[in-house]
Amino acid sequence: MLVAWMSENDTADWTIGVKFVLLRKNSSFNAGIKQSPYATLFGIEARIGLTSSSLPHDVIQKLQTEDDLLAILSSSSTQPDTQPLPETTQPLPETTQPLPETTQALTETIQPLPETTQPTSSIDKKRKLAIAAQQKQAERVVKRSRVIMKDGTVGDNVAVPIPSVDRGRGNPRNILGVILAVENGQYTIGCPSGILKGKYSRHQFDLCPQRLLSESDINSDSSVSLRQANKKESQHGG
Repeated sequence: MLVAWMSENDTADWTIGVKFVLLRKNSSFNAGIKQSPYATLFGIEARIGLTSSSLPHDVIQKLQTEDDLLAILSSSSTQPDTQPLPETTQPLPETTQPLPETTQALTETIQPLPETTQPTSSIDKKRKLAIAAQQKQAERVVKRSRVIMKDGTVGDNVAVPIPSVDRGRGNPRNILGVILAVENGQYTIGCPSGILKGKYSRHQFDLCPQRLLSESDINSDSSVSLRQANKKESQHGG
């Protein structure tokens, strides 16, 4: 967005454009919190242009051209800001009750204010809505991940990706293995070269729809790293 602003305005001064970009991002609607970040923080939508001025909202809605704006500003400047106060002809009433002489009498005359419940501010309302929207979004993500990343069971065939730095161009991108054990969401995977070192999380491998290997095909006597397993199973030495 900043690059687009610099291209449109034919300038390389990004320090000026970053202010407009930040305002645009913070005032845009966010699908996660169901409102803009600006409204979540301050409780109101960002005021841009004439909406940030002291002009009434209904007056701004009626403006069509710059001449209309100049006419309203000129008319408001000609009107006096303050009205003269009316002269009071009646004298002030005389106080007949004496003032309390002691602090005890003073405290007796002061009545405590009634306790009133303060209404929730707009900022609190906006933030509560944002929290509720984020919780719903998190629930959807967890539900979707559970459908896509189905839990594996012992005996399932999996494909473990090999990093590009550890494989040659002629090597396969994955190593075929078998789930040997599952404990607290951590998987122990074995391949024909041996049992892979370390535990694997569910997002670190893909489940195979067919069982091409069984536990009898796994070399359970040795423990190898993913790089060593790739080197042993490679057709040209990894």
